[in-house]
Formats: sequence, structure tokens, C-alpha cells
Amino acid sequence: MATPIPMPARGDRNAPTFDPAKPHELRRYFTDLEFLFGRAAVTDSTEKKQHATRFLAVEDQETWEALPAFGDATKSYEIFKADVLKLYSGNDEERRFGLNDLDALVGHYSRTGIYSKTDLTTFYRQFLRITTYLVSKNRLSASEQSRSFMRAMQPVSTLAKIEQRLQIKKPDVHPEDPYDIGDIYEAAQFVLAGSTGTLSITSLPTSASAPASAPTDVKPDPGITALVGTMAELIKVLAMQNGSKSNSSSYTKPPRPDGCGYCSELDHFINQCPHVLVDVQAGKCRRNVENRVVLPSGAFVPRTITGKDLRSRIEEWHRQNPGQLAAAQLLVEVAATPPTPPAAPAVRTFSLTDAERMEALKAEYQTLLTRAQAKKALAENNNQQEEPDRTIPAPKSPTPVAPAAPVTPAPVPGIIPMAPPHPFAAARDAAYAPPKDRNFGLAPQKPAAAYRTNTPIYNEKDAAEVLKASLDSPITITHRQLFSIAPEVRAGMREETTSRRFAPKDPKTPQLFHGMDDPFPQFTFEAETVAEQHARESRYAALLDSLPASYAPTVEVHTLSELPADAFIVPDPYAIYYDSGTLPDDLIVSMESSAIRSILPIIDNREQVECIVDGGSQIIAMAESVCHDLALSYDPRIVLRMQSATGSVSPSLGLARNVPFRIGDITLYLQVHIVRNPAYDVLLGRPFDVLTQSIVRNFANEDQTITICDPNTGKLATVPTVPRGPPRSRPQGFPNSRN
Repeated sequence: MATPIPMPARGDRNAPTFDPAKPHELRRYFTDLEFLFGRAAVTDSTEKKQHATRFLAVEDQETWEALPAFGDATKSYEIFKADVLKLYSGNDEERRFGLNDLDALVGHYSRTGIYSKTDLTTFYRQFLRITTYLVSKNRLSASEQSRSFMRAMQPVSTLAKIEQRLQIKKPDVHPEDPYDIGDIYEAAQFVLAGSTGTLSITSLPTSASAPASAPTDVKPDPGITALVGTMAELIKVLAMQNGSKSNSSSYTKPPRPDGCGYCSELDHFINQCPHVLVDVQAGKCRRNVENRVVLPSGAFVPRTITGKDLRSRIEEWHRQNPGQLAAAQLLVEVAATPPTPPAAPAVRTFSLTDAERMEALKAEYQTLLTRAQAKKALAENNNQQEEPDRTIPAPKSPTPVAPAAPVTPAPVPGIIPMAPPHPFAAARDAAYAPPKDRNFGLAPQKPAAAYRTNTPIYNEKDAAEVLKASLDSPITITHRQLFSIAPEVRAGMREETTSRRFAPKDPKTPQLFHGMDDPFPQFTFEAETVAEQHARESRYAALLDSLPASYAPTVEVHTLSELPADAFIVPDPYAIYYDSGTLPDDLIVSMESSAIRSILPIIDNREQVECIVDGGSQIIAMAESVCHDLALSYDPRIVLRMQSATGSVSPSLGLARNVPFRIGDITLYLQVHIVRNPAYDVLLGRPFDVLTQSIVRNFANEDQTITICDPNTGKLATVPTVPRGPPRSRPQGFPNSRN
């Protein structure tokens, strides 16, 4: 019997600990305590209660010992444990989590968003912990669990990518049915692959950023969590507004240690660089939609052009490519007053002024007007028989009226004057009407045949007349109608009426096989011409001259027709053996057919796919559906027109480069052509045999092995093949149409 180990002392490294700041760890504390009870052989309830409070802090110990079950000797240790669990939240097994906990978690992540795999895994652990408990208690269904998980996948762009990934991986799931949690989590990991950190707002001041605390296991109160999230969002908005309204003189940005990225000066950033405005007005560069300085064409400066800063590189590009300046007349004509020197750089703000808001509303109004004109033109285009001009005319403007003398209002302090009208504001919008025939993306149609083969006697009306007459009564048809509707009759008539040459029947010809009416019923002899007869006689005479003198008369006797009446000729035994058609039992012959063999490599480290080894193919081909299941990318510009064994020609979809095929410990990188709807999943052609220097060995029991060599390491491996199964890339059953 094992010796009991005494209970550890307070503060010992083996003593159990409990932190009241983490109330959900109380159950683990009791578990560790009861493990020590078992090792120390402690069975008395009073002693267990004393050990339970001995390892606690002073305040917690006094609280536990104040319970009635602690001092009452009639109360067991289990009753005391149940009373202690009631003192801390999150320890009731029947009410550990509720639906409000799930709503608070999903609401928090739907507001803040999930931008990296770290955010996803943190949310998934908390979500799985809560929902698994609710599902086990029948308070949450599997469909509600799936929809709650999808609601937390924010922003909307991330949710759209996850749904697209699920549609590709699980095409058989109905849109109204929920996806499995595991499938959604895998799709989210695929979408967020490559992002390691969470999205942070770097434009906000440091004082306004809320400290992001590490996720803890403490059960949050849903009301407090929602209130804290709302207050954090309010603090961010107020901080942005205060930063936009602050005076620029009260805060000065520290100079960049490396200078401006455009002109290398140390007193400003590239966003406030005055030299950028000067070069934009000169047409040397411009800003794109991302507010980056690019060339007039919208492209970035090539890396091959070097310089100390971006401005010197742009100057060098214009020196190498003269005449590439952009038109800058608009910037000159808009200015109603002489240009003023650039003002001091202002602090970057995040709010629009009244003038900027008016310009934004004007742009939105013009966009809506253009869409309305395009829809109207499209409706008119569908009602017309012929296609009109693609360009939609601008709306008719009213008759111009002579403008009155302009009145210049007096400037009012505090009001920003409106900018002068744009010089091309009256130009009509280049609205575009979509084409009437929407055939973009359709497969190329097979051109109609230039001619067709038919007989001159054919008349398409004869078949209809004969059918109409046959429905009423027995009919008598002409030979013309019969030959028109019955190709078999035409073929038979042609066979019967075509002349042929046959050997003349000679009654004096000796019968070599007695008792047979026709010694060669399966052959038809044709009559010889005079020249053929002379050639045959010459060859026969030369044969007799070459034979010995004693043998020639014997041959002449047997070959001539002067044979005795009772002569008996022995037939050739080999000819009789082959004519009988029987085969010996021990003769080995081939089977009618044998199954095609294939191997099962792992493609792109994702899935094991059946691959047929066929040395008669010049390429390595893969079905389009298998390519989509493996999510392989291919180049659609490389298209081959492939000819099959039946002579049909079909184009490929593209080429997937350097696709890894792992066979055992050998990894091969193959160039795979993607084919639409073939009769196989993957076809390993001659490039596979050449790369691996394969040696194929077949056995009498239909087994087959392939010995391959790794071209990179020189490693050899013998791979057994398996019979080919049904391809998953083709639908099973009868086709719907033969067109």
C-alpha cells in the first residue's frame, strides 16, 4: 500500500491557489484540492473544510469560514463546497453562460471587426466556449450557432469573401441552410491568411487611443461590455473632432529625421509639400485616388530610375521621356485672382468644411443624374428595333436668356465665397448605354457547315407524304419514294445491281476435297487477264526448272489434272487445325480488356487526387472542377488546341505552373494544363515520364508498379498503381442532350 503524502503548507509551490479576480477558476481550485485530499488520504469533512480555507488570502478565508456550513459539523464538505461556489459568479453549472453573453461577444466583434488571424482565433475560442455550453443545454440550436458566427465576421468585405469561399468549397449547401462551424472557421482562416496584426488607427492622437487590454478569461457582464464599447467609440469620435478643430499654432509636428519624401526638406511631410503643388500645376506629376504622387500617366516611377528623393527621380524620368507633361490649363483658369505664395503647412484634419461638403454633394448629384440618364437610354434602346448610337445625348437645355449684369455681393465675414464655375461644367456626361446583345463570356459557337452531302433523289417532302398516307390505309409507293426514305434499301439495291468479276465454273476441275460441295465457300475468285496468266505460267516454269530432275516429273504429275480415278490426297494437318477454330486448354491468350491503372499523389499539399499515367499524352492535364477544388491559379493566356483519340479538337483553359505533386517522400513540380469537363481528374503524360525517368512493370495478375526518380535529390521510389475509379469531374448518369 502506498504511503500517504501529507498536505502541502501555505505558500508551498505544490499548494493550490485561487485568485478572487478570476472567479471562474474556483472550480479548478477545488479540483486541485481534492487531488491533494486523495494523495494525503484525507476523508474527514471537517478536516477538508479547514484545508480548503487554509490556502486562501485572509479576506477570502474569513468569508468562507463565516458560512454556516463551515462551523456546522453536521454539514458535509460537499454542502460547504456548494455554498462557496454560490459566492462567485460563473460557477453555476446550470447557468454558467446565457444568450446575453453570446450577444455581447458577437456585438463586440461585429462593431470592431476581425482583421487578422489573431482576432479570429481569439473570437473563435470565446465563441466556441459559450456556444458549446448553450448547445449542450438545448438553449441554442446549431443553425443559430452558425448564423451568430457569420454575424461577427465583419467588415462586410470580409464576410463577402467568406461566403464566396464557402460557395466554392460547399456548392451543395442550400443558401437557406447554415454552414458548419468548422467550415466557416476554415474559410475565415483562408480569407485572413497573410494578415498577422490587427488594424489600428494611426491618425488619432495618442491621448485618444484606448488601451487594448489582452483578452482575459473573466466572464464579462454583457451590459457593462456594451456600455464600454459604446463609450470607446464615442471617445474616438470626440477625439477626431477635437483634433480637427485645434489651432495649428498650438501643436507643431516634429521634423522628420529623414526629411520630406518628395523634396528632402526637414520642415514638412510629403502631404503638405509645396513643391508637389508646383509640379502638379506644371504637369510633371499628379496625385492618384490614394493621394500618392505618381507620374502624369498614373503609373509609379520605375525602380530603375534612381535619385536622392522622389522629385529628382521624376525630373530624371521627364529627362529620359520628354514631352510627357500633363495639361494644366484647368488649374490656371480656375484661379480668379493672382496666385499667392503657398501658406504655411496646416495640421492634417479629418472633417470637411462647408465648401468641401457642397462640392461632395454636387459630385454625388451629378453621379445620380448620369445613372438616371443611362437607365433611361437603356430602356429606350430595348424598345427600338435597330441599335441606335451608343452615346446618350445630353438633356436639352432651355433657351438661353441674356444674362443680367453681374452683381458682386459684398464679402461677409465668416462666410467662405463660392468657387467660380468649372469651365467644362456645361459639357454633357459621357453616359454609356450597355449593348443590347449581352453575349459576353459565352462559349464560342461552332460555325455552320458550308455544305452537306445528300443524294439527288432525296426529297424532304416524300417522307411527310408517305407518313401521312401510311396513317390512313395500306399504301403503294413508288421506287423513287422508297429509295428516298430508306437508305438501307438503297444500299441493298446498289449491292445487287453492281457488276463483279467471278471465276468461270469448269466442270472438269478436279475435286480435291471429296464430299464437299464448295471447297472454299468463303472465298470469291476473280478471272485472270491474259497478262496475269502469262506471268503466272512464267513463274511456274521457272520453278520447275529450279527443281531437281528426279523431283520435277513428280510435281508435274501431281499438279496436272491427269490423276488416277481412285487417287486419295492427304490434306495439310496445320490447315485443318487452324480451320477448325479450336484452341488447346493450356494456350495462354490475352483478356478482352483490362482496367486502366492510376496513382494517388497529394497535389499542392491539399488533397489526394487520382491521376492516370498515360505515356500517349504530350501534356499533363487536369479537370477544371479539380482545379477549383484545389484553388489552383493558372495563366489563361496559354491555351492549347488539343486533339483527342477520336479526332475532336478542344481548347484548354490555361496553364498552372510549378504545381507540387507529392508521391511518398518525392515532390515533383509539374506544369499542368487545365481542361474543361474531361473523362479523367488528372492525366500524367509524357512530361511526367521524362521528368521522373519512370520504369513501368506489369504483372500477369494485372498489377502494375512504376519506379520513379526525384530529379532534384536522386531518390528512387517504386509506386504501386490502383485500378482507375469513376472521375469526380464528370456528372454521373445519362447526359441531358447530345448537342
